[in-house]
Amino acid sequence: MVYYTSDLHLGHKNIIRFCDRPFADVTEMDEVLIANYNKRITNSDTVFILRDLMFRIAQNPEVYLDRLKGKKHLILGNHDKSLNVCVEVNHYQPVTFQELLENNMVFRKD
Repeated sequence: MVYYTSDLHLGHKNIIRFCDRPFADVTEMDEVLIANYNKRITNSDTVFILRDLMFRIAQNPEVYLDRLKGKKHLILGNHDKSLNVCVEVNHYQPVTFQELLENNMVFRKD
């Protein structure tokens, strides 16, 4: 299966307040989001993560990526700066525009 997700904001404690997320703290939020993601996704699924996977995380980004199932394709957002410099390529695949077209995904930036 092919799945799409965005704006998980793992590690972003202020997103709880900004978006009124129902979590006591960032640890609880991260654990619930990862558990819910992994309930749906298998390691044979393809997942397009459309920006802002994580923000200001206290640990190496690979700790999160190792825990998320599926073949992950990332479109990096403004909160994913740590992914640009820290993550091994074997954890994700960059997404090309052609790949998005082939998966019937159309998007625009406002």
